[in-house]
Amino acid sequence: MSIANTASASRVTDRWLQRSSSFFTFVWYAFIASVIVWGWLNRDSGYLVAESGLGYMLGILGGCFFLLLLTYSLRKRWKRVSRVLSVKFWFRFHMMLGVLGPVAILFHCNFRLASLNSTVSLYCMLFVAGSGLIGRYLYTRIHYGLFGEKIKVHEVLRDFKTIEEDLLALAILEKQNAMAKALFTAINELVGEQGHTMGVFATYRSVKRAKKIEKGLRQLTRNLLSYHKKNAVSASQLKGIQLKVGTHSRVLLSALKKLPRLQMSERLFSLWHVVHIPIFILMIISVLVHVWVVHMY
Repeated sequence: MSIANTASASRVTDRWLQRSSSFFTFVWYAFIASVIVWGWLNRDSGYLVAESGLGYMLGILGGCFFLLLLTYSLRKRWKRVSRVLSVKFWFRFHMMLGVLGPVAILFHCNFRLASLNSTVSLYCMLFVAGSGLIGRYLYTRIHYGLFGEKIKVHEVLRDFKTIEEDLLALAILEKQNAMAKALFTAINELVGEQGHTMGVFATYRSVKRAKKIEKGLRQLTRNLLSYHKKNAVSASQLKGIQLKVGTHSRVLLSALKKLPRLQMSERLFSLWHVVHIPIFILMIISVLVHVWVVHMY
């Protein structure tokens, strides 16, 4: 393979198989869940009062966290702010505040409902927090990972062309070559469908086709690895082939999980924005009213 093709294959791998921080994400959410459970179990101990002390400070802190959530929108729309730190930093900052804000407010109210205005604020906050988790999930379905670029059909076809050339070069036998060509014909047809409007049933059929393609991919992978294990010139060559086939297989499997639902996820993400932003604004208004009422009366 040429140096240019090697570099192209490396970019494809980096794009589709970005290093995941799933372990740290799990630890983070497990810690937050433990704190919430502890607070719920000790809500009757009287260690926090919303009107004064630490409970009052947590209310102010939670409100500030929610206001700071707006910095992510400013980062995307205001050129001066866009030059300060990366989008990746602001996105992580946005997600962290979206978790810490609700936790602070839950401890501020000591997991209890009180006046009408505080109840409205609390429910708006919980709705926004839940909506944020849904948005996070949909975001990962239409991007290369949580911090990657948006998936584009023409780029996907280009990526798959690079992988196809690599695997065809390893498909020495005529049967292997035919399997590889049939596989990528099916994959390209699947990707091509994403350029057209797809409803729920069309998406379901696309998902079923993707699962069928996955089986063909696994069969081809086993066939290639088995053949080269017997016919490799050296151990180092075999290791290189195993690494290449394994990496390309993981890239394709990752893509086949996202592509059939890509258009549907994009539409749901657009609808999510329509719901999430007005509720967020309503939450901010209700919080301001709550603060005004508490300090006036």
